[in-house]
Amino acid sequence: MAKRAKPKKDKFKESKAIEILEKRNKQNKEKENLNLPVIYQGLMTCKACGGAITASKVRKQQKNGNKHEYVYYHCSKRKDKKCPQKSYPLNQKDLEPQILGFLKDITIVPEVYNWAMQEAKIKKTKNYDLKEKILKTHKQNLVRAKNKIQNLIDMLADKDISRKEYAERRKKCEIEEAKAEEAITKIEDKERKRKEDIKKTYELMTNLKNKFKKGTPERKKEIIIKLGSNLSLENKKLVIMPDLKVQAFQKHAKGANFEIARFKPLEMPINKAKNTHREGAFSTWSE
Repeated sequence: MAKRAKPKKDKFKESKAIEILEKRNKQNKEKENLNLPVIYQGLMTCKACGGAITASKVRKQQKNGNKHEYVYYHCSKRKDKKCPQKSYPLNQKDLEPQILGFLKDITIVPEVYNWAMQEAKIKKTKNYDLKEKILKTHKQNLVRAKNKIQNLIDMLADKDISRKEYAERRKKCEIEEAKAEEAITKIEDKERKRKEDIKKTYELMTNLKNKFKKGTPERKKEIIIKLGSNLSLENKKLVIMPDLKVQAFQKHAKGANFEIARFKPLEMPINKAKNTHREGAFSTWSE
C-alpha cells in the first residue's frame, strides 16, 4: 500500500494563526489590566480635613500600545473644597505594602494561637471569683424556686391548700424561677461569647499577614473591617489607629512570636512566667 504524502505546511496560514493568538493574548492581558478592583473605598478618611477618601480609576496607554488601569485614592474634598490632599493621590498598589507593614506587627504564629486556646480554658479572668459567687447564688435561687413548686404540688395533693391559693403561690414561684433562669443564662452566654471572641480574634491574627497577602479583594476588605481600625490618608501615607484590643497584639505579638521561636528549636517547654508578651496580649483580650 502506497504511503500518503504528508501535507505541506502553509507558512502564511501558520504565521497568521500565530498573529491572531498573540493579538488575543494581548487583548486578554489588557482586559485584566483594565479591570482592577477598588478595594478600600469607604474605609478611609482624609486626615487633613476629615472628609471621605474616594477612589478614581485612571487608564493610561504606553507608547507600545499597551493599556493599563490604575486605582488612586484621594480626598473627595466634599467637606473642605480647599483641602490640598486631592493633589496627593495614592496608588492602590502602593497602599497595600503599607497595610502589610502594619499587619506584620500584629500577626502571631500558630504556636501562640495554640497556647492562647489552652489559656482560655484554664485562666481565670478579672473578678472571676465574684462572677462565680453571683452565678452560684442564682443557681441556688433556681433550685429553691423549683422545690417550692414541688412542695405546693404535694400540698395540693394532700388537700392542705385550696386550688386558688395553690395557683397564687405557684405563680409567684414561677416568677422567681424565671428570674433565676434568665440571670444564669445571661451570665453563661456572656462568658461563652467572651471565649468565642478570644478564639475568633486569635484565629484572625494567626498568619494574618499571609492571609491578607494571598486573599481575594473581598477577603482583604473583610480583614480591614474586622480589625475595627480607623484608616486615614495624608500625603500618600496611610495612618491606622487600631482599637484597644488590636493595640494589645501590636504591642505584644512580636515578643510572643520571638519567645516561641526561641524555645521551639530546642524543644524546650515554653516559659510560663507571668508578664510575658503572650500574657500581655491575652490579658487584654480576655477581660
